[in-house]
Amino acid sequence: MILKKYIEVRASDAVIAKKHFVRVMLVVHSKNSGGSQLVVDWPKWASSANYFGVVMRVFGTEEELQGVKIDLDAEAMKATRVKGAKKTMIVSPVTDVPNEAKITWIFKRHRTPGRNKGASGVARLIRRAIARGEQPKEYTPKVVETHTLMLVSLSTNKIFPMDICRERPTHQDVIDSTPNSYGLGVPVPRF
Repeated sequence: MILKKYIEVRASDAVIAKKHFVRVMLVVHSKNSGGSQLVVDWPKWASSANYFGVVMRVFGTEEELQGVKIDLDAEAMKATRVKGAKKTMIVSPVTDVPNEAKITWIFKRHRTPGRNKGASGVARLIRRAIARGEQPKEYTPKVVETHTLMLVSLSTNKIFPMDICRERPTHQDVIDSTPNSYGLGVPVPRF
């Protein structure tokens, strides 16, 4: 998948950035569930303590990104309705990806048990893999750098953690990839 257009979502500080990133992920999820192929990226991702940075990018076609921009601008306006509140989320216009941008990372949902999950957590992951039609993996403890966003299910309204990891993409990832419903799983250009 070749990414040619993007919008940038910039938060005013790192504390509220995660709240805005949750909103962006929910907008991307609702659009991708409707047939879009939006991809997300955190260019300021840092290895330290769950730090996504203050910038998030969304890649897609011009039309898809215009729809996302409208939804995110409405979200930004909701946050500034309080008297004297400052705009804490700025959404850039749709921009072209620079030609010299190189693919360096892929963001994926990390489903391996971590954070001291017990045997019941492993059993749950195996059941869910079977339900998705996948071959369940052998879950062995390994350290993977993950960051977590607390998302809200659009169908059940329950809060759940989404662990996201950043990896170097394989050759197969670059050749053949489509985003999942949250915009993860596609190599992103670095610029």
